[in-house]
Amino acid sequence: MTDNPINIGVDARGDFLYAARVSYKLGRPEIKALFRAEKTPLNQHHLLEGGNISFALPDNKVAVKKMMIKPKTDDFQQQVFFELEHSLLEDEKNYCFDFLKNDTEEYVLGLITRRKEIEDSQTKLIDKQSNSSIDFMCQLRSIALAKGYLNFCRLSDNNLICLTDFNQQLASIAFIYQNNIIDVTYMLLNKYELNHPDKIKQLAIELKTVINFKLASFYDQGITIPLSSLYISGDKSEMTTIDTFKRYFKVNIQIPEINSSFSSDTFRPQKIAWEKYLIALGATVN
Repeated sequence: MTDNPINIGVDARGDFLYAARVSYKLGRPEIKALFRAEKTPLNQHHLLEGGNISFALPDNKVAVKKMMIKPKTDDFQQQVFFELEHSLLEDEKNYCFDFLKNDTEEYVLGLITRRKEIEDSQTKLIDKQSNSSIDFMCQLRSIALAKGYLNFCRLSDNNLICLTDFNQQLASIAFIYQNNIIDVTYMLLNKYELNHPDKIKQLAIELKTVINFKLASFYDQGITIPLSSLYISGDKSEMTTIDTFKRYFKVNIQIPEINSSFSSDTFRPQKIAWEKYLIALGATVN
């Protein structure tokens, strides 16, 4: 992003865009606005002006490759990109590469995105005929979810936790260990009618299967402790869903609690579904 201290995160949810306008001018995040808008071009909305826009890209549009790069040297980025490029069967010029690393281990999450996916997102979200200029970036939805939790929520658990955010199309899933993002995944929700109790039960069973598979994979990283907490956010974060999930998960299950101290003096909402803006908030984090 540019040096503009205003970052704007955007997350598409159904027929609406959920957006967060955050200032980093003082060195710590300051929430200036949280708002929901219809899916009109972004540069037609006044709250999206004068900032760097980062769009949460759906998880099924990005390939995630977990790699172990050792040792971490000055050309670490080149090493990661080399590995990602050589994992492709097509011309690497058709793709964008990124990666996520943490300070506690040698594993890296490599990210591969088709350039066309980013271009299509820009076409849908920005009016090319407008004279306004927008800095537009993308961030994987599950990573934005994790960053939203780590940077804007009250952190009460330093052990192994799982975050799951439900959208109409998919569930973004992120795993955090000792406040570091260690893995991400997703579930497609096309076959679930999330307003039907029996479908919620099926969803809980499949989510448990996905989580257990990931937990087993962490043994290679030396992480052998059980899951301690499951945080639910998004479109199905109400108590009825949590009560159903408690039958299948023997862990602490709750909705992430946003730390309202990050709100600016001019933005003090009394009633807002904070958890639906968690991904938009995380998208503002570099």
